[in-house]
Amino acid sequence: MNLKSKLQNYGVGDRSIRLFDRGASPELLDYLDLAEPADDEVKGELLPDGVAENQGRPLLFFVNESRLAHFTDEQRTKSLNQLRRNLACRGERTYLAVVRAGTLEVVQVSLSADSPAWKIYEPGTTKALTFFSRLALGLIDGEEQPEDADFVFKEMLNLLNQGIDRIAHQIGWADVLSLVGRALFFRFLRDRHIVKKTNLKSIAPGAAELDECFDNAQNAYDTCRWLDDTFNGDFLPLSDKGSRKFFDKIGERSTTVFSHLKGILCGDDPVGVDEYQKRLPIQWSDFNFAHIPVGLLSQVYEAFCWKWEPQPAEEMSVHYTPRNIAATIVDEVFDSLPNASERRVLDASCGAGVFLVLAFRRLYRERWEATGVRPGTKEIRKILEQQLTGFDISESALRLSALSLYLTAIELDPEPIPPSKLRFKELRKHVLFDQRRPSDPPEGLVIGSLGSHVNGQFAGKYDVVIGNPPWTSLKPKHKSLAIQLNAVSRTIVSSKDAELGKDYENPDSVPDLPFIWKATEWCKPDGRIAMALPARTLFKQGIKSCHVRKALFQLLEVTGIINCSNLRKTHVWPEMDQPFMLFFARNRKPKAGHAFQFISPHADTNLGALGEMRIDAESANLLAVEAVIENQWLLKALAVGTSLDAEIVRKVICAGGVPLKKYWKKDLNLASSKGYQIAENQPPNDSTPLKVLPDFHEPNQFKFVVDTKQLKKFSKDGTSAKRDIDCLI
Repeated sequence: MNLKSKLQNYGVGDRSIRLFDRGASPELLDYLDLAEPADDEVKGELLPDGVAENQGRPLLFFVNESRLAHFTDEQRTKSLNQLRRNLACRGERTYLAVVRAGTLEVVQVSLSADSPAWKIYEPGTTKALTFFSRLALGLIDGEEQPEDADFVFKEMLNLLNQGIDRIAHQIGWADVLSLVGRALFFRFLRDRHIVKKTNLKSIAPGAAELDECFDNAQNAYDTCRWLDDTFNGDFLPLSDKGSRKFFDKIGERSTTVFSHLKGILCGDDPVGVDEYQKRLPIQWSDFNFAHIPVGLLSQVYEAFCWKWEPQPAEEMSVHYTPRNIAATIVDEVFDSLPNASERRVLDASCGAGVFLVLAFRRLYRERWEATGVRPGTKEIRKILEQQLTGFDISESALRLSALSLYLTAIELDPEPIPPSKLRFKELRKHVLFDQRRPSDPPEGLVIGSLGSHVNGQFAGKYDVVIGNPPWTSLKPKHKSLAIQLNAVSRTIVSSKDAELGKDYENPDSVPDLPFIWKATEWCKPDGRIAMALPARTLFKQGIKSCHVRKALFQLLEVTGIINCSNLRKTHVWPEMDQPFMLFFARNRKPKAGHAFQFISPHADTNLGALGEMRIDAESANLLAVEAVIENQWLLKALAVGTSLDAEIVRKVICAGGVPLKKYWKKDLNLASSKGYQIAENQPPNDSTPLKVLPDFHEPNQFKFVVDTKQLKKFSKDGTSAKRDIDCLI
């Protein structure tokens, strides 16, 4: 059966299809667990014949019906259900199809053990012809709703938190994080068959099965010692260097810690059914780490660790970068990059290393394509040790990055056995750098990688600078740091243009702008800079903000901006309330007439709920840099409207139009103010004076004129702010 030809009957374009029948190749890097399983035990499983992608992301995995011809009905059902669950472990919104001679049977991938209802499509029908395009838009037939894109992330994080809530009081939080990280790492090695039962004697002689390697103090001590000896590096350090005494003390307090670690390995409830009283809907046994991407595992562990970080994430201005956002940035920055396989990459606020992991994978793929030979262990170590650099000021973040990079190196290795060949050099002070100075406090915000102590060794060394720097405006208590960051920005801007630097000032004490300017020093001339940033830089109209925008567009060759303001508070970036953007630039001044793409994806109810963004041609505008500098309102007009709206604004301004605020207040002499808000999670203000006023809270009650006589009096108790009654009348 010609699968590509058959799939075209269901709207799947030939270029979207990736077949797995030829084994490993650079274009299948993201599917190596499916296209070329590394172990004979895995090769016995039913695996898909290929995948159909949408915008470079997997959407529909498919199996040729002929592969199932010799199966009994029971075997067929069992094999397809297991495949559906394995695919769900990848943490993406995808579907599974069985391609038959006259039909296509489709089901959403899921961790659920229940047998699903397969939807059947017949070629030639309208539903069949539009099937793939509707699937891409998040539209599925029937009453079933697609699972959230971050469903696997949430469930794994929930399992970790449920267990740790019950053991965190027994040992220090740092040791909890390290032990859990080690158990996850060992589960990764076991599920990928890098360690097998034949290795038990050298790992934990007292264990009869791999599931028992964290069963008790002796086994946990032996296993952790084996991990340290085998992988070296700065591998999730433990108190007292993980001595036998350290593990004995844990065992003397309670066996709960070891029960939780064992649960991660063998799939039981983290601390036992009796203590939970009921089973969670998803258990560790539902996950197959052979199919969980390292990026997803790292993201789960990062969120878990920050929950237990003594310094609140908000205080440290931590914004987790979803894999889809980071992947968009990495893919774009490497697109058409000459000699991409040899480039050096820096993330100056690396966190758990999501950008470094994706850059690592991309450099590996580029080297594979350039040489025609899949890189082995030696080449992988060369990429890791010579082409990647990460900065941070959090010890926990750097530990997370190290773990993520170790896992990625093992995942990419075509021959990861025996484990003894996987020994790493220490990454700290070679790949990952703690930029907190010895004189800095051990916790809290400091200037970090933006300080003068980082100059020299790293200046002009990188072809690509990427990341997601801190965004949150500094609070008054950090005034001295805000002054330092402003000096950093002004010095760099002045070195490029004295006139622009003279009046430069970071508006609202923001920390993200200094990272952009510092990136111009770390990056080579003509190198690429790409970051996830707050969108306020594009739209604020104050004097300081306009000056910053002018400096950015005059001193950096901006190549593209994806304005994601419409996507805040969606699953595209869960729990992100601020408008944000993806910023791309070359490290050079733009030439006269330079233009860039400004793209504003509109909120799509279906795709936004699934964590995906929709970019249409109508969302894109090619803008001349001179026009953006001259018309500081232009980007905001295009963000909330279209090019037609921008033209209207232009005509109004040229005609000397009066701003609405001025017309309302001065010409019509009308008052304006914000309405009331009911206090939530804060002390309420006395709202008694407001109860003499009519309460306008249902705008749909009227069309153009509000008849206050029809309104009821205000009756609510407690507003979030004290309001001046004269401004509300």
